Amino acid sequence: MFALVLLPDLVGADQGQSDLFVDPSSQQATTRRMDALDAINRRFGRDTLRFGGELVGSGWHRRARMAASRSTTSWTALPWVRAI
Repeated sequence: MFALVLLPDLVGADQGQSDLFVDPSSQQATTRRMDALDAINRRFGRDTLRFGGELVGSGWHRRARMAASRSTTSWTALPWVRAI
């Protein structure tokens, strides 16, 4: 048994398409942060540092007791908040 893996669009980091609306210096800062994150994870073990939006575990579920019963299907089911 064998598997074939194709990576046709794999290019080097310096050959990627640039973004018209991103300042190159901010992209360099992002690259440095990612390199630091990778170095810490290599030194202390996988998933030592993670992004805030990553799922921590499969046991996590949002609390639904305050959610409207039809929050995705009816605008009238959404709770109202009035600022004074």
